[in-house]
Amino acid sequence: MIYPVAIYFALCLLVAIYGRKSKLGFLGTLCASIFLTPIVCFIALTLLSPNVPSETPSKGKVISKA
Repeated sequence: MIYPVAIYFALCLLVAIYGRKSKLGFLGTLCASIFLTPIVCFIALTLLSPNVPSETPSKGKVISKA
């Protein structure tokens, strides 16, 4: 009986680690994933997170030619 509860809290911790840089932070994401389910919280985090470009273009920077 203890294994399902341990797995549930382990999933909650994994989702909280994933969401530590969100607006909710680690503790807020942990609480949300405990009261909702970790799967629902993970889906919400991935859908609501902003898209970050992989490379930022250089604006106004001079690139020296060697």
